[in-house]
Amino acid sequence: MNLLEMSWHKFIYDLLDSKKTIGKTCTIVERQRTLALQFPVDKWNTPDDIVVSSGLLAKEYARLSPTTLNRDFAELERLGLIVKDKDKYKGNIEILRGYMPMRKTKISI
Repeated sequence: MNLLEMSWHKFIYDLLDSKKTIGKTCTIVERQRTLALQFPVDKWNTPDDIVVSSGLLAKEYARLSPTTLNRDFAELERLGLIVKDKDKYKGNIEILRGYMPMRKTKISI
């Protein structure tokens, strides 16, 4: 795992752990965090592709309603962790750029 991927995973953990304090149960936060971590950042996938690609997610969402999956996708999209294009999604790693310090530039005099 490279530095950017590690930062992305930490960002997901930090953002979703902060949701625990505003009414979400640990179970909901953990499920949404697991889902967010499964999104590839370099290609688009359908919701079914995402869930089927992970045995853990497939097992989790098999016992829940499709409404729960839709609600979790909507929440991750609202938080900016994923982006949607038509019926496909990908991880929104670009959101990290807003949190990175600006690089110094040389000024010639």
